[in-house]
Amino acid sequence: MNELSRLFEAQKEAFLNDPNPTYRVRLDRLNRLERMLGRYAERFEQAVCRDFGYRSAVETQLAELVGLKTEIQTARRQLKRWMRPVRQSAHPLLANASNRLHPQPRGVVGNVSAWNYPLLLSLQPMVSALAAGNRCMIKVSERVPETAALLRQCVAEFFGPDEMTVVEGDAEVAKAFCALPFDLLVYTGSSPIGSSVMKSAAQNLTPVVLELGGACQAVIAPDARFERAIERLLVGKFLNAGQTCIAPNTVWVHARGVEAFVREVQRQSAKLIPDASALTSIVSDAHVSRWEVLVEEAKAAGAWVVAVREPFDRLMHARQRIPVLIVDPPLECRVCREELFGPILLVRSYCEIEQVLDEIKRSHRDQLALYWFDEDERRIERVTAQLGAGGMTINDTLLHAAQVSMPFGGVGRSGMGAYHGAYGFDAMTHWVPVTRQARTSLWRWLNPPYSELVKKYLKWFTHKGS
Repeated sequence: MNELSRLFEAQKEAFLNDPNPTYRVRLDRLNRLERMLGRYAERFEQAVCRDFGYRSAVETQLAELVGLKTEIQTARRQLKRWMRPVRQSAHPLLANASNRLHPQPRGVVGNVSAWNYPLLLSLQPMVSALAAGNRCMIKVSERVPETAALLRQCVAEFFGPDEMTVVEGDAEVAKAFCALPFDLLVYTGSSPIGSSVMKSAAQNLTPVVLELGGACQAVIAPDARFERAIERLLVGKFLNAGQTCIAPNTVWVHARGVEAFVREVQRQSAKLIPDASALTSIVSDAHVSRWEVLVEEAKAAGAWVVAVREPFDRLMHARQRIPVLIVDPPLECRVCREELFGPILLVRSYCEIEQVLDEIKRSHRDQLALYWFDEDERRIERVTAQLGAGGMTINDTLLHAAQVSMPFGGVGRSGMGAYHGAYGFDAMTHWVPVTRQARTSLWRWLNPPYSELVKKYLKWFTHKGS
């Protein structure tokens, strides 16, 4: 733990010596990060694969490296504009003063990343932090030790320890990490641990960005393109074996179409998962055991449990599991109450779409993501205006989180704060309001003792409109 404090103090001292790095310094750091990813991309793909048991290089490229490269390239292209002070209007009584917001780095930013996308979640917030001029410390999950070790080695090769550094270790190290007096702390993971992270940060009054989980729902409305909706739903669910915070947990299907839905899922799954190389492993034996218990509990409670395709003759790894559908499980089952985070998709039937709208409106306003499949434009407008979620994708899944031009974050129990692109720069920046008084100040005529003219003016100004 002394090493953690030493690293933090070195970064804090470096920040105090250079509290607002120039454009060229920030650009150089972004360039070095991109070179690091380019040089070690293949080794990162191999490390992630070993940590999971099996994950294809293509999936790591698509789900992690592409997003990181896009984030870096956007930051480089927009950085000069982001760094400019922003002119603001003046108060009516201070009309001849000038107002500007000046962006300043927060200081030392800590990031506690999750295991499911270890590269993306370790480095994507740090792209924003580096662009904003901050120093960065990253705690990588102990569930992905090979990726963590490689990332620590690579970051040490391309960055000084007072610029960006990686910390490895178990849950005790993570607790000590969160207790450091960061200027901003980012955490990605489960809601219960997010609560503990927030308590630790509160001891130092450290602001937090929390990217947490949630039971993300999908709805196939009566007017949806049925086959297309199922294809996009499965693509979002199968990615990383469902070990994605924004993967759909539950899909609502009209009662008359449930059997057709199951048949179509099985037909399309045979194409999307032609062999075992298309299946990512579940990350650990403990997660496999939990998956098996959830499925067996649902079966015992009377739910219809069906695999999305036939078993494979040969697996790439022992922890690979064929995804299953659990149709209309009793609501007291654990699968209905917990974040699944694996290859399970719940299917809930409905008779009237208004029933679905009402339940989501009342019970699921703080879900991380909502996916709505529909061709009725008026209903889509109602959904986006009335239903709550951290983010939404209409007629597809996951895509809102891939947009660098829009913020990504949760709401309520699914998180607070957001980043990506300019929104990430803003989250990692303290915007200092600066008012510059003119040579001739109009404010002086309000000095005491207050004249009759001032009294009349203030009375008129405060009472007008009544």
